[in-house]
Amino acid sequence: RQPGSSEISSHVEAKSFAATVEITDLTVSFRPQRRHKSSIRMQNVLVPGAVVLLTVVLWLRRKPVKPMLSSTDTSTVAQLNRAQLELVIESSPPDSASEDPLANWTAPQTEQERLALQQRLRGRMASGPEQRLEAVREAALWGHRCVLPLLKRALRDSDARVVEAAAEAMQPFRGAPRRAAAQPVRPPRNVSRMR
Repeated sequence: RQPGSSEISSHVEAKSFAATVEITDLTVSFRPQRRHKSSIRMQNVLVPGAVVLLTVVLWLRRKPVKPMLSSTDTSTVAQLNRAQLELVIESSPPDSASEDPLANWTAPQTEQERLALQQRLRGRMASGPEQRLEAVREAALWGHRCVLPLLKRALRDSDARVVEAAAEAMQPFRGAPRRAAAQPVRPPRNVSRMR
């Protein structure tokens, strides 16, 4: 051994120890601080506890439940319903159903009346369901071929009563098409050359 070698080695050991301490201090400063086990356990208890407490508070603050009927006797309700139904039945006039607005209807006689009727029917078909039903009934009373496009459109109506009335109104037009009246056939101009 050389004299003073122990001093050198201890000095080197001290320097290397200081270097490792500095290095560990540097690495520790860059890492996030680790939590203690007791704080993690506390957090695991506090979060569910807060949720349970919030649920209990909200449950206690909810609206009170309305009580059910004190008695299950429904005879008074049924009696009230019968009384109201009788009032409704008595208030409806029985004569309105028997009065038909098309009872005194007459077919148009002139071309102007025919055009006015067609225009009135088209206007009613663009209105509400009651007016469309009346238009189809009036077209059925007229029975003219010019109302066929109107009746075909009524077959696709959203109201079932209009569709049924249109189907009944088209009954006379069903079947084989009518042939036009036979016109006398005129002979060709050069008939004299043909004989």
